[in-house]
Amino acid sequence: MKNFYKLKILLFLIFLILSADSSNAQLNGSYTVGLSGDYPTISSAANDAVSSGVNGVVVFNILAGNYNERVFIDSIPGASAINTVTFQSQSGNQNDVVWYESVDFTTALVTLNKTDHIKFRNITFSNGASAVQQYAFKIQFDCEGISISNSSITCLSRESYGIFYDNASTKNLVIEENSINARTAIDLTGATVSTGTKIIRNNISRYEGILISNNDSLQIEENTINVGYLDPQAPGYPNAKGIILQNCNVYLKISKNKINSVGLPRYAQSKGVEITNSNCQNSLVVNNFIDYTGGGGLLVSGSNSIFIYYNSIHTGEDQYNFNTPNIGLTSCTNCIVKNNIAGGTDLTRINYASNTSLISDFNAFIPQGGSFLPPVILGYNGNEYYSVEDLNTATGLDSNSIETPVTFVSNINLHLAGASIGDEDLIAMPVAGITDDIDGNPRSPFFPYKGADEADIVLPVELNSFSSLVNGSDVLLNWSTASELNNSGFDIERAIDNGQLTTDSWSKIGNVNGNGTSTSGHSYFFTDRNLVSGKYFYRLKQIDFNGNFEYYNLGNEVVIGIPVEFFLSQNYPNPFNPNTNLEYGISELGLVTLKIYDISGKEVMTLVNEQKVPGYYSVSFNGANLSSGIYFYSIKAGDFISTKKMTLIK
Repeated sequence: MKNFYKLKILLFLIFLILSADSSNAQLNGSYTVGLSGDYPTISSAANDAVSSGVNGVVVFNILAGNYNERVFIDSIPGASAINTVTFQSQSGNQNDVVWYESVDFTTALVTLNKTDHIKFRNITFSNGASAVQQYAFKIQFDCEGISISNSSITCLSRESYGIFYDNASTKNLVIEENSINARTAIDLTGATVSTGTKIIRNNISRYEGILISNNDSLQIEENTINVGYLDPQAPGYPNAKGIILQNCNVYLKISKNKINSVGLPRYAQSKGVEITNSNCQNSLVVNNFIDYTGGGGLLVSGSNSIFIYYNSIHTGEDQYNFNTPNIGLTSCTNCIVKNNIAGGTDLTRINYASNTSLISDFNAFIPQGGSFLPPVILGYNGNEYYSVEDLNTATGLDSNSIETPVTFVSNINLHLAGASIGDEDLIAMPVAGITDDIDGNPRSPFFPYKGADEADIVLPVELNSFSSLVNGSDVLLNWSTASELNNSGFDIERAIDNGQLTTDSWSKIGNVNGNGTSTSGHSYFFTDRNLVSGKYFYRLKQIDFNGNFEYYNLGNEVVIGIPVEFFLSQNYPNPFNPNTNLEYGISELGLVTLKIYDISGKEVMTLVNEQKVPGYYSVSFNGANLSSGIYFYSIKAGDFISTKKMTLIK
């Protein structure tokens, strides 16, 4: 019996030892990879992680050198959002570690098969020229938490892919700050739904940029994409594509990307951004530069709730295909197109067709001038309009949009330049939540620029309101600003409505000082006194300290009517020297006299002695030839008599 218990104890101790050995076999911590490292090859390190598993954060620091190997990484036991596995250059310099394949192959340099929470950073991945398909990264089946960052990925084959889905479904894939040169840089297309992908600050070149399908909650931001054709007659080379999305639902954000998609008119047309069949919620295409040749600049079809704000879209020469729009929306619901600049060298075209609840406004369309086409072609449900005004009249869209020339630094650098910096025609309507531009520079909260670039010169003062109030024969003008820049002040100008309003009709009647530069709002008032009955127009001439000015018109006509009774007002100013104004009102046609008397009752002057029609009147009295003292002025109109006292002080 004692031997039996001893045996049980011995077996238990053996179990504990084996368990401890198994636990120790799991990886945890930092390891080196290379000829003098903990692992001689990358493959040996990856295989050990897969076979042993991990119970903490694991980092494989790859020593400087060239590594000619293909690596297949299966699921790593124990890997999690906390216990991540990282392959990286030990020095932090991507040029120190070259992970490459020198022979033809149809598999991938790195294959991730159901692999979770693995990271690659600061590595050069390189494939040589090949006659077969090449993949730098191939992602297979269900994977979560993959990150590829700060690396260089080059695939020279004509049928090559930088990062490729092979029947994959991923969660929280991050592709960040890489340089990718492949026929197709990023191809995440497939029938299985992925979520949470982020593609940020990559530099992409060759033929096709980013192709994605069935990827929900997607972010594509701050990438530079330069793609183009090589030989349009050569088979296997696709037309240039920037960002192409299909069935990307829930939410997507395409922001601050610089896309140059070079095609060949007629033969190899290119596309900038295309979104199809995406059922989204308040998704954004905002602050992008898109330059393209043919094909289309920004195209959306069969999609919901795509908000297109502050994009600069330019097309190069394309006089062969008249149906390639700068902006095109077809069969979309609840989409917004606002504050964009769109147009090109030989073609400015917008296409809207079969959309529901579309809002398009405050856009700037660049009139093309290089071909036989109209300056702008604005399409709506199969009809074409050749001006913004005609489009608005027919559809109600773009009531505040304009046609205006825009100067860019170049066709591929769509920062504003020349006369477009400070151009008031490029004032946009602020959009809540969009506070900066493509470069991260803050946007004016009140007067932002249209397009992706917020130029250095802030646009001038714009009024929040401008209104009038009639009080008898006086008009009180009131206006307010939201903010001011270099504002010297306002000249107030008035014109009489005589049926022929011209520039000569306006006269300055006063001035109110501005508040210079101010980020807060201010209110201003001015009273135009003693007007005769009639109709008047008013406008403000806002002047900055450099002498530049802008007119703001009162939106309504001001009418001074007829008094309901006779009256004589107190003179103004009083006391006076030597001039003062006398106001009176006549409610019936008749003879009117207005006379001045001294303190003894002697008449010293007759100011009015004539028939007057009903209305408000003002007459100026000059007492330069009179001595200081008290005087009286008296009016008689029919049975109405009124006398008032005034004081002349010299």
